[in-house]
Amino acid sequence: MSIPSSKIRSHIMNASQSQNAQQKAQAERRASEPFNREDADFLIRSSDNVTFQVHRIVLALASPVLATMLTLRQPRGSDAHRPAMDVVEDSETLDAFFRVCYPTPDPELMSLDLIRKVLDAATK
Repeated sequence: MSIPSSKIRSHIMNASQSQNAQQKAQAERRASEPFNREDADFLIRSSDNVTFQVHRIVLALASPVLATMLTLRQPRGSDAHRPAMDVVEDSETLDAFFRVCYPTPDPELMSLDLIRKVLDAATK
């Protein structure tokens, strides 16, 4: 008795789709408090797939450059209420940068490399 090839293909496709969904879920992470709030109105994804849920008004008040960036037209298909943007900075850099912008205690920048990366992000 042989198994029909269409059934084998279907099983392989389902397994592949399931594996891809699991990998995507594992790869995407959410930032820690206060950058994981559901009332945020903008999503920024780091280069290492961490999603920061931020508030446009806080970032706009912290930086005229960010204020301009946040008013740019979003790509077709993005959520109009919570648009998203992918950036080249890693999550450690973004976390420190956003903590400087937000009304939270300033982060402890423990290495010169992190200080450099945060300053680079701030001057873009």
